[in-house]
Amino acid sequence: MRRAMWGGTLLGSVAGAAVALLAVAAFTRPTPACALSPSLELVPVKGRSIPSPSTGWATHYAASGGNCTYPALPADRYVAALSPAEYRGAAACGTYLDLRGPHGTVRVEVVDQCVKCKPGELDLSDEAFARLAPMKSGRVPITYTPVTDPAVPPLAVRVRGGSNPYWLSLLVMNHGNALAGVRARAKGRPWTSLRLSTYNAWQAPEGLGPGPFTVEVTDVRGHKATVRGIRLVIDLVQKTEVSLYRRGGTPPAAPTPQSGPAETVLPRAAGGTPCE
Repeated sequence: MRRAMWGGTLLGSVAGAAVALLAVAAFTRPTPACALSPSLELVPVKGRSIPSPSTGWATHYAASGGNCTYPALPADRYVAALSPAEYRGAAACGTYLDLRGPHGTVRVEVVDQCVKCKPGELDLSDEAFARLAPMKSGRVPITYTPVTDPAVPPLAVRVRGGSNPYWLSLLVMNHGNALAGVRARAKGRPWTSLRLSTYNAWQAPEGLGPGPFTVEVTDVRGHKATVRGIRLVIDLVQKTEVSLYRRGGTPPAAPTPQSGPAETVLPRAAGGTPCE
């Protein structure tokens, strides 16, 4: 959990805020099912939705771990912590933002929450901030846009500590877009919808037995994929060959992050197809 290192208002002046609000009102319509937060709106275009940019501020910190509880940071360490409003109880975990600052651009993965940040205030890893401005700047104005269908590795699932046949907790990785839901079942049992916790755990409080499990993942754009053979092995990252949408999605502004190490590869199961 991150705390912002620098103070300041979101848009710098009342006049600036008024202009920004008028622009959003004129050119966007809210689509709550696909937006990460009220400040990350999506604009319907020909039956699809595209993200609209937001303005805000970036600070930086020495990133290590985070509320999303991924086992490791991306190799490039381009990550961000969001305000509680934009973190949305962990719904933003594993999504990506394209940022533009005074001197450059960067794509970051959301891995943490900044509890004292206001909407539009992003706390970036030192490495990500350095791509936008000199480190000595401390706090700089930015624009940022949610990434739709980013290029990510295939899905991976980690069974979290404490899981047993009577209580199951899963970490789903490499989904790219925000998730709308996760459900799971064991052989001979009905589907169970899992509940998302604020630390990015998808839980079945009554458990699903000893496994193995079939896990179905659906994102906010309607992409759906099913992976099979998830074993009840604590903290093992079970990498699959299944992706939520076509490989080679939106190209990144920086090298594509990886969401932690993979220790086992499961065979390809039923993959999803993109929304048309």
